[in-house]
Amino acid sequence: MEKHIYLVRHGQSNSNADGIMRGDASVLSEQGREEARVVADRIKKIGVDALVSSTLVRALETAEEISASTGLPVEKSDLFVERRKPSFEEGRLAKDPEVISIWQQILQGYADDPAYRHSDEENYADLFARATEALAFLEKHPASRIAVVSHGRFMRTLAGLALLDDSFTSRAFARIFHSFGMNNAGITYLRFTTSGGWQLMSWNDSAHLG
Repeated sequence: MEKHIYLVRHGQSNSNADGIMRGDASVLSEQGREEARVVADRIKKIGVDALVSSTLVRALETAEEISASTGLPVEKSDLFVERRKPSFEEGRLAKDPEVISIWQQILQGYADDPAYRHSDEENYADLFARATEALAFLEKHPASRIAVVSHGRFMRTLAGLALLDDSFTSRAFARIFHSFGMNNAGITYLRFTTSGGWQLMSWNDSAHLG
């Protein structure tokens, strides 16, 4: 069995554009809608058999453009939503010094203890369990070529787990979070075979954006 998985990050959101953190309520900006149309054309050229999307609005808006371009229905799944962040940051700027300081504490906490939880966020252990379930979902999916519209943090988690398996520790997660860049509407390509497992074929391919 062979699977080709194209992880598509949603287009630019209003929160990406102005830095105000809106959580699940974030939607595509005007630029994000254009990016969604461009990546939809790219996915059509690549050719996929199925389209899966996070249930968050910004991802669904991106998936709907891909659906319009490819003619594929959107399969909605909560497995691919963005990592749930702590509610203290809602409505605040991402560059707020207090927010940055707390996030440094959170990431250091994960590096030291996978079960660490600052407040009401989805911690590393939660995220690892959901990513494990998401990979199993993709392995069992009847389609062999699947586009999955998701989010930057969760896509990093999914790719890290696919490649490192049991070696994907909470410390590795903290490092990948900082070191693996990801553009809006970028495509990361993973291939799976029963004999070789998961392979990363390309990361954050953004050539279609110019």
